[in-house]
Amino acid sequence: MWSGSRYQRRVKMGPDTYTVSAAAAPARGGSSEARKIALTAANEHCAQMGKEILVTNVDTATTNIYGAGSAEVTFRCLAKAVATTSVPAHAGLLKAHADFVLSFQTETLPERGDV
Repeated sequence: MWSGSRYQRRVKMGPDTYTVSAAAAPARGGSSEARKIALTAANEHCAQMGKEILVTNVDTATTNIYGAGSAEVTFRCLAKAVATTSVPAHAGLLKAHADFVLSFQTETLPERGDV
């Protein structure tokens, strides 16, 4: 069994987009610790550039029967004003769903004798 934790520094994926991989032994917390290590590394990378982090994806996995884990975080480093106003791509779908539910709930149902 492996007793430590490690992470690989960022890999550039595109303009302002990076990924960080991390691994942690069971004694160090497995995949949840690997996630924490990767997110910390991602935050530090953006902070060093004077930018804000916008996490776009987090994947975790248990890598062996003893509970060792890994994590991969994909993120963007954006200017602070951009990061605070950015909306996830799926937000439009959520709004459309909420609007549908709201319109469904507010429709007037026919009176019992009107049917």
